[in-house]
Amino acid sequence: MLKSLFISVNLVGLAMLPFLFVGNVSVEHQAPSEIEAGGEVEVTITLNKGSVTGPARLKLDFSDAQGLVAEGIETAGSSFSFADGDNALFIWYSIQSDEQVTLKYKLKADPDATGTKTISGTFSFLDEEERKKIDIPTIIVEVKGGSVANNSGSGEGAGNSGATGAGEGNSGASSSAANTSSQGTPDVSCSRRVEKDGDAFVVIIDVNKGDNGGFARIKDNIPAGFIAESMENSGAVFKFVDNSAKFLWTSLPKDKATIQVKYRLLPQSAGPGMYDLTGEFSGEFLIVDDKPTSIDIPYASFELEGDFADTQDPKDPKDPKDPKDPMDTQDPKDPDTTHIPSGNGEVMYKVQVMAAHRTVSNSYIKKHYGYSGKIDIENHEGWVKYTTGSYGVYKDARDKRNSLDSYNFPGPFVTAYKQGERITVQEALTLTNQQWVQ
Repeated sequence: MLKSLFISVNLVGLAMLPFLFVGNVSVEHQAPSEIEAGGEVEVTITLNKGSVTGPARLKLDFSDAQGLVAEGIETAGSSFSFADGDNALFIWYSIQSDEQVTLKYKLKADPDATGTKTISGTFSFLDEEERKKIDIPTIIVEVKGGSVANNSGSGEGAGNSGATGAGEGNSGASSSAANTSSQGTPDVSCSRRVEKDGDAFVVIIDVNKGDNGGFARIKDNIPAGFIAESMENSGAVFKFVDNSAKFLWTSLPKDKATIQVKYRLLPQSAGPGMYDLTGEFSGEFLIVDDKPTSIDIPYASFELEGDFADTQDPKDPKDPKDPKDPMDTQDPKDPDTTHIPSGNGEVMYKVQVMAAHRTVSNSYIKKHYGYSGKIDIENHEGWVKYTTGSYGVYKDARDKRNSLDSYNFPGPFVTAYKQGERITVQEALTLTNQQWVQ
């Protein structure tokens, strides 16, 4: 019945299939059913796209319409091209915000063209950063009066093609991208490097994609406390949202085997330390058997230099050498203890060299404080605390603390632990039957 209805409408003079849709996006494709050889007609495409914004591409397939060419009339802000006699493209780097978009193109027939021609197509777009694609209803145009037969298929065959398109629309057209073969993904590789640029960093990503084209995306995960700004996008649309730097292409340039993008990382609330960058590259040519795949962009680390903020936990005691230190258990006027018993195995002492709200690496501490010894990191009461050493005897820890004076740490002092949990030094001394040593 659908086939009969389609043929009936076509003969009346207007080929208009029921619009196809994905979610709240629908497409109508309208054209006269006949065109004289050497003549031209006007075709209208209506995109009911709802709230869809950002990169988009509409592609018309002329492989079954030899002898016809397309010429843009109304492009709704897109870039129109008719390439190699096979495809007409409307490309938006950012499609207009109107819920409905109307496109018009002129269809011209060669003087010697004749027979039935079919034109199909797809509309590709991003929906919440997910790439989706919807088929455009196929139109059938009969070229009259040509001197050379150039049929691409019988009217019945073309009608079947149109009916199939309508059936897909009624059941919800596929949202997956154009598939590659099931033999595997194309040979694509990525590289990354980070360069210091004053107080900022420049991130450079190269993608070796070969001659692959179509939709593609780079997504880089940005560490908290930084923002990203585009420097070079190679035709992509750049977005920085949700701590991600994204480069989006509706159609990759096929004439470039390698594309390069650059963005600048600017610290906002980030503190000094080492940071990692990770990301991925995905494209419609990486979809295999309807399953999207992506390629990891090699991670890179960079170091943000600077002074610590809030480097001393106010809850921690003052320098134990201060006789007013509340953790001291012996009157500083008394003589030093000459014999210190060993620990009881459950309690140990360490030396805390600093505390901060951020994590830094051993290489940062070595560079800024000159200390190359082993540093341990622990999270305690909302702070990141940096300690060194592990001793069963308080005096050994105290000696270690004294040896760190030359490194200008914010405040080395002895800390104590019972079975891995922090306790006060006074408690530890009592448990180990030791005395404080100045």
